[in-house]
Amino acid sequence: MLRFTIIIFCILFFSIKNVHSKESLYFFGGLGISNYNIGNSDIDEVNNKLTGLGFATSSTSFQTDNLSYEYGIGTGLLALMNLELSYLSLGQLTSDSSTTSPSESLKAKVNIQGLNFDLVKNFGPFGVSGGLIKIDDKVSISSSLGNIDLPIDDYFLPKIGISVMLKRYRIEANRAYLTQNSSLNYFMISYVFDVF
Repeated sequence: MLRFTIIIFCILFFSIKNVHSKESLYFFGGLGISNYNIGNSDIDEVNNKLTGLGFATSSTSFQTDNLSYEYGIGTGLLALMNLELSYLSLGQLTSDSSTTSPSESLKAKVNIQGLNFDLVKNFGPFGVSGGLIKIDDKVSISSSLGNIDLPIDDYFLPKIGISVMLKRYRIEANRAYLTQNSSLNYFMISYVFDVF
């Protein structure tokens, strides 16, 4: 289903020429770092789910891999607004849980990556953006007493950001929302190559 959606979106993206206020097409790619902010209520939710399975106690922590990268394509859409479609990876989130009665050490890894869709409004060299990241979160914590899901929104992660263009380089700061209580901030430097 995801492949079908991507194919349909790409056909529409490249075939609707009459909505462009000016002909523009560009590619971009960049590297950056991510900083995860996992809310206490999400940590408590994991612990409560584990004790609900029958463990006496549970203690959970999260570790992160902070390398981020993105590559994609953009086009001008209406006056001073761009539409961008990209693949975005914001690193990996690892959940470590320790339980008692029975004593187990449980681990689950979530790759925060997927298709990214943004609308970018430019004000000279400055820009603001809003978009969605489509991830597939089918990760669960497996234990001897059963499995639980991690509290990460399954389908679309909303994101907002600001950017500044310096010649062909774009410097941007963004925030994506993993849940209502947890988010991640990421800083990225991208190179933008104009096709026309």
